[in-house]
Amino acid sequence: ESTLVNVADTRGMPPGISHWIADVYNQSLWLYGLTVVLVMAGMGLVLGLLTDRLVGMLGVHLGRITHWE
Repeated sequence: ESTLVNVADTRGMPPGISHWIADVYNQSLWLYGLTVVLVMAGMGLVLGLLTDRLVGMLGVHLGRITHWE
């Protein structure tokens, strides 16, 4: 009986970020998953801040609404 193992082929890959990500994937799926989650959270934060700044430059101020009751 044999098991099928998924690995990223890094033999012809030049050194760089893609090679590092493939090595992390091959060595530890847990660390790869953590890396993906952190990168996605960082990208969301950066895109959110850039969008907030762009919308503010257009004159729309998104902040807390003051309620007068």
